Amino acid sequence: EEEAEEEEEANLPPEVVDLENPEARHALARRLARLEGVLGVVVVGQRGREELLAGEAPPFEAVHFLLGRQGYRAFYALLPQGLVALRPLEGGYVGVMARKEANIGRLLHALRRITTPTEVGG
Repeated sequence: EEEAEEEEEANLPPEVVDLENPEARHALARRLARLEGVLGVVVVGQRGREELLAGEAPPFEAVHFLLGRQGYRAFYALLPQGLVALRPLEGGYVGVMARKEANIGRLLHALRRITTPTEVGG
């Protein structure tokens, strides 16, 4: 049953999100926050951000800034407080904080599915 669920997730189309739309940022943050093991989410556009965090946030902004100078498609790290995963999108990013035992493959897949209207040609 779990394999069928993973295969179904792998075949899902990209999720197009306008990070400059407050409602779209909020909806994406709420959806990602419902993933198993997720403790917090940050969705950042060029003109706004949405945060759903329980407790202190990891240094998403600093990590994104440093990695962005090198160019990156996705990033994750195991920190003392849990797993952190980031995905850059246009001028912003999506960050997820999860429990250490969370399925990092599923989290990264969920982040990689997210795209922006510009990236899909619209």
